[in-house]
Amino acid sequence: MPRISSIEFTGKQQTYDLEVAHHDHQYYLSNGILQSNSHAVAYAIDSYYAAWLHTHYETEWLATILQSENGNPKGMSKVISEIKSFGYEIAPIDINHSGLEWEFSQELNAFVPPLTSLKGVGDKAVEEVFANRPYVSLDDLFFDSEGAWKHSKLNKTAFSSLTKMEAFRSIKEFRDGTLENHKQLHDLIMDNYAKLKKGKWGITKTAKKKLEKQGLEAEPLLDDLVSTYRITTDWSRNEKIEHYFDLSNDANDDLLFPPELLKKLEDKQISSVFDIAPGERGIGWFTVTDIIVKKTKNGKPFMRWKCVDNQSRSGWLRVWGGGDDSNKFTTWLGDIKNDQGWGMSTSIAKLKKINAFD
Repeated sequence: MPRISSIEFTGKQQTYDLEVAHHDHQYYLSNGILQSNSHAVAYAIDSYYAAWLHTHYETEWLATILQSENGNPKGMSKVISEIKSFGYEIAPIDINHSGLEWEFSQELNAFVPPLTSLKGVGDKAVEEVFANRPYVSLDDLFFDSEGAWKHSKLNKTAFSSLTKMEAFRSIKEFRDGTLENHKQLHDLIMDNYAKLKKGKWGITKTAKKKLEKQGLEAEPLLDDLVSTYRITTDWSRNEKIEHYFDLSNDANDDLLFPPELLKKLEDKQISSVFDIAPGERGIGWFTVTDIIVKKTKNGKPFMRWKCVDNQSRSGWLRVWGGGDDSNKFTTWLGDIKNDQGWGMSTSIAKLKKINAFD
């Protein structure tokens, strides 16, 4: 744009908010009409408001941004990355701490996702959770003070979703080590849901009274179940990532990009595949989140891998050669050509899987 050589005041005139494709933002049209792209001023005002809120109400403002991106995996990933760069942590969904929207928890010193963002847990179930919590222990989670099953809306599907998202970390049995992983709780509930619904003793009130008439005492169900399922091994890393993608459209960064892996890549000065400039060829790392197996018109096999890195960058990589979709959520090193017209491509022979965290 040329430099302004002089300014001449011409008085006040009527302007029109017109969108005109021109390199200047304000100039005269024909017939003495002054055109102004005043939307630029509106953007500046909004930017000022955003900066003011970020300065004086930082956690509330950042929670609002998180909420605005809820349901948008790409936008959410970018926002989470930026918030972490400010030194904040993102806590997992939790039965006792998650609300209706994204919030900052002073107790956890982290931003907590809402229960409403979790597939399989309906609005009525969320309302029931809020009405009954805090849940201190498994006994308190399942049964009321008289030993009856506590829930009418929080059903088997909801419990499955919550356990797969590891949402019971604040329950006593996880805090004191009685249960070591959520797969134990998941299988305990799924295998014994009908018994649990009968109440604390796993039998109906009528059956309990019959036992008492015989001079026998019904034993609480939970102790035996916890003891039985403590031998259950945890889900694999890939299974956990699948749960996150299936139930919340995103995955925990520490699962996708284990800190020990990132440190190893940094120590060896290996860059992300997205740092390879268009028109260049280079070595880069990436994590696969989706795989499409295809063939060319001539029957030549190839795959399209959706790749991501820890800076929320994503794109598709064409991989020539046979293969299947068994490599989802794995991390690779590759000799990649980034063609300006066709994008990134390589062959299966030029890829090496990284197993540092397996």
